Amino acid sequence: MISSQVRSPTGKVSVELPTSACRGLSSRFIQNVAEVYPNISIHIVEAMTGTLDEWVQLGRLDVALLYNHKAFENVAWTEMMVEDLMLIAARGNPVLHRNAITFNELKNYSLVLPGRTHVLRQVIDRVAARTGLEPNIALESDSLTAIANMVSLGYMTIMPHFAMMDEINRDEMGAVPIIEPIPSWRMSVVVSKRTINARSSKAVATTLAEEIRSMVESGIWKAHLR
Repeated sequence: MISSQVRSPTGKVSVELPTSACRGLSSRFIQNVAEVYPNISIHIVEAMTGTLDEWVQLGRLDVALLYNHKAFENVAWTEMMVEDLMLIAARGNPVLHRNAITFNELKNYSLVLPGRTHVLRQVIDRVAARTGLEPNIALESDSLTAIANMVSLGYMTIMPHFAMMDEINRDEMGAVPIIEPIPSWRMSVVVSKRTINARSSKAVATTLAEEIRSMVESGIWKAHLR
């Protein structure tokens, strides 16, 4: 008789989580994998820059959570949701009394954003190019910690609500929807077809997708499921 341990997926699986999602998602996701697949070892890779599509395609990452993923060979993916980007400001900033702010009004605020290789920045740049409306990007940083620190000093940023959820829940920051137009991105769970551990990678990707769906449905993660 084959034991459940033999049947259960095993081995190490590398999982990339973008910085904007890692803080709020990683602990819940890892706990779920440990409960359901105790013989799988998870290696979390947190990343802020735009090289991750290539890493998954080459098999350097087994599973990834990617924004605005484009179709290419050697990967399978499930599009999970659409997430709106919002204006983030420190507590006490008058802008937090607004119900919404237009994209055009972003020119009136000093923003700190990631550099041009980051998907978030590319979303903002595409909206600016399409509309002819230029936000006031005063600083660039590829560190979420540094961006959060600059927001606490009076700068503002554009991020999904989930990226700053801890600070918002502690009432240190607030988020205001951006409209006319609404900047947003799509999020997909992606699995490399070049992984050396296909069974475990698929199991981990399924668990990741289920956790994301649960968090959106419960209202913890503010997004629109696909």
